Amino acid sequence: MPQIRLMGDDAAHVECVLEILLPLLATSPDPVVGDPTRLLHRSGGGRIVLDVSARRREDPIRVQVEATDSGMHFMEGR
Repeated sequence: MPQIRLMGDDAAHVECVLEILLPLLATSPDPVVGDPTRLLHRSGGGRIVLDVSARRREDPIRVQVEATDSGMHFMEGR
């Protein structure tokens, strides 16, 4: 699986970059991002790994519509 690795000698700075990066990735519907994994860094700094995969656009999207007394209810799934 593709990964993004954030590494640096200053663990606090690596965490700061992660705080900026995660919301940016979340705004796009295309990447599927796993939870950050914090690993040991040899020099005591920060090392964080994110698993990232691309949502395949060719995958079909299934939509189910249910008519109720209060209107239409849509459910989307893959």
